[in-house]
Amino acid sequence: MVVSSLADDIVDSFHPRDTDGDGVVEERGPLGDSGGDLEPFLPEEEREKRRKSAKHVRWAINVRRSASSTYQACH
Repeated sequence: MVVSSLADDIVDSFHPRDTDGDGVVEERGPLGDSGGDLEPFLPEEEREKRRKSAKHVRWAINVRRSASSTYQACH
């Protein structure tokens, strides 16, 4: 009995979406259906902050590439 109960718990751990234990996978919910994209769940101000940060990162990378190319061309 103990081994059987333990085995059931292990098998159930492989199917976490079967919340009621009936062997049928329940809906994944909005987070599961998002494909790992958390952006839609964030507040608008956080999304705007992330967009600005991403823009600054792209700008910094382009400046670095340009400086590197210029340096290599001179030496």
